Amino acid sequence: MHLAGADKAHIFCCLLPTTLIDEVQLVIRTVLWGSAWLFAEKQKSPEAQPETVDPGQLQQVHAFIKEVAGPYSYNEWKKSAQEFVNQLATNHKSIRASLFFLSGSAAHLVTISDVGKIDNTLDVQDALSSVVEEYAEFGAGRPNAANSPLHRQYEADQKTSLALFMFTAGDEVLGIVCLESEQPPDERTRGFLQAATEIVGPFLYFQNAYQQPFWRLMWRRLKGTAAGQGKRSVLSSVVIFLLVGFAIFVTIPFRTYKVTAPLVVEPESKAVITSPYPGYISEVFIKPGDRVAAEELLVALDDRELNIERSEKQAALMKLLREQRTLSAQESPAERSIIQSQIDQASAELALVEDKLERTELRSPMDGVVVSGDLSQSIGAPIERGEELYQVAELGQYKLVLYVPETDFDELALDRPGKAIFSAYPAQEYDVSIQRITPASEEYENENVFRVEAALESPPEWLLPGMEGVSRIEASKRSLLWIWFHGVVDTLRIYLWKWF
Repeated sequence: MHLAGADKAHIFCCLLPTTLIDEVQLVIRTVLWGSAWLFAEKQKSPEAQPETVDPGQLQQVHAFIKEVAGPYSYNEWKKSAQEFVNQLATNHKSIRASLFFLSGSAAHLVTISDVGKIDNTLDVQDALSSVVEEYAEFGAGRPNAANSPLHRQYEADQKTSLALFMFTAGDEVLGIVCLESEQPPDERTRGFLQAATEIVGPFLYFQNAYQQPFWRLMWRRLKGTAAGQGKRSVLSSVVIFLLVGFAIFVTIPFRTYKVTAPLVVEPESKAVITSPYPGYISEVFIKPGDRVAAEELLVALDDRELNIERSEKQAALMKLLREQRTLSAQESPAERSIIQSQIDQASAELALVEDKLERTELRSPMDGVVVSGDLSQSIGAPIERGEELYQVAELGQYKLVLYVPETDFDELALDRPGKAIFSAYPAQEYDVSIQRITPASEEYENENVFRVEAALESPPEWLLPGMEGVSRIEASKRSLLWIWFHGVVDTLRIYLWKWF
């Protein structure tokens, strides 16, 4: 860039193309420091400088480089644009500087310098926008835009001198910089302003474009397509846009995959009530679902045969005791030993019968609820020794047993959170967390599953053992495509592996 006449000092600024914003900032910063050094040297010893160097021009060069360098110091386009117009307004002592971007034939106000903000009146902004739109349409062919009626009217209304500077990309007008001052800038200042606008303007425009959301960029591309192509091309572009957007949406792993598994409520501890000996059921006092207290009577067994047997054993024992008393001193020790052993055997048999009689009444060993065993229709029915009659679960201490399909077993880990609902109250969700994972599989509803135990953080009062529901445990982040089709893909992979 030539900044002086043939007999004057020359300063050249070369900006090398690069795709890295950090490199651009480094080059601009280096040039800025160099210009500052030149200006400082001139200020320190003006008599040592050649007379051909104009101090005012050197100061303008330094201001110009600051105007160009400022926007490159920010990565956000809004901050860069604000810095640019602030530098223009400050360096040229303007009333205000503003930046407009063009979209088609419409001008959009991007930012205004902090000095001299436009009042919150739409009339002033609309008037300035109209001047900018007219200049964008005709200004390239008419350098002296002050001949425009709108331009002259704006200057008369605002009592300012308005200078406009256009920046383009090829034949397309990207935007316009407006500078309002008390006096119009001279030709040399206009040259500096136009140069700064041509350097910084496209940078701000494309920085803004690249930092827009993806959907807005695609919409702008579609609008451009609609302006230059037919309806069929626009429809094709819309379809492609939707397909690409859908493909991106379903392949990004943003959704938490949740393992769904049926659950059953089980007690933390329970007692099994079994028959102590073969016999018959005499009387039933409770049914499944009843709450019982410790030592509460559950069922009574028929004791009639045991009472008869006890009477027989007692009679036999009394007979042996009488025989022992009738033995004379002349009897041999062997005979006394035989009768004593018979007495001991009869006593043991009687004690066994009495023990059975004591266990004809079966009682609950704890406070709890009866979860299984309906004997109300089995009065008088025979039972065998060790046969299960009831299960009593402890109240208030429950766990959830999840039956996780083997295809999702590797997605679970301890302390993974989740939600659960119960068939009795499906409208309410409850928080759960994994506490234990059993590494052995079992069959549940004709499916190979793994038994996983979970804790219910806030058990409801109505919760009882045996209730069923459904759980959803959080796993890893997955894409919608994987969530929808991973089961099919795994099945197909196994099938193909077996055959190929």
